[in-house]
Parts: sequence; structure tokens; C-alpha cells
Amino acid sequence: MPSESDSSSSALIDIEILKQMFKNSDDKSRITLNGKCRDCGNMLTIDIVPTSGGFGILGGALIELKLDNYTLLCPVCHTNSTQI
Repeated sequence: MPSESDSSSSALIDIEILKQMFKNSDDKSRITLNGKCRDCGNMLTIDIVPTSGGFGILGGALIELKLDNYTLLCPVCHTNSTQI
């Protein structure tokens, strides 16, 4: 479940969580997440697709805050982030 406010210790989302998201999803070809960037607040859409080597994440970054809790970062904020 996405969170917009918690900016405590964070890391890029683990591949096992992505696998679980697809396992629980009705659409096995794409997951689309819409929300606000944790840092700048801009609206963004992140698409996650399975690839031959794992997963492709387009449009931003998924940041794991704690188990089953993640937030979104736009590409600019992800590039500028010093916590990840």
C-alpha cells in the first residue's frame, strides 16, 4: 500500500515484493500505480512490467519504507535523493 508521508529509512523495493504484487494482481502483464511523489508532491504514474531478467519499472521509483508499505518517487527526486 503506497504511503505519501513517511520519509524514515528507506530502500528501493525488493524484487520479492514485486513478485508478490504480481502474484496478487489480476493483470499479470502490468501493474500501474498512481500517486504523488514523496518528495516534491507531483502526481506520477509508475508502470511495472515483468521482463526476462526480473521487472521493469517505468516512470519513477518504488521505495520500501517497511514491510507492505512503500512510497513513490518521481525520476527527478529519485536521481537527487541522498537517502537511497
